Amino acid sequence: MGMTDHQFDTYQKSLLRELKRIKASADEQGAKIAELDELIADTEQQLQRS
Repeated sequence: MGMTDHQFDTYQKSLLRELKRIKASADEQGAKIAELDELIADTEQQLQRS
């Protein structure tokens, strides 16, 4: 059995918070991770469509 739309949105919000936390940590260390920025943008776009 799959997730409901609400469950999936909740999962994506949690994932987005975690990705942003990781990005902040990387930024503090001076690291830039292009794929991480893309993942954050993709997740934000998906949540806006919901």
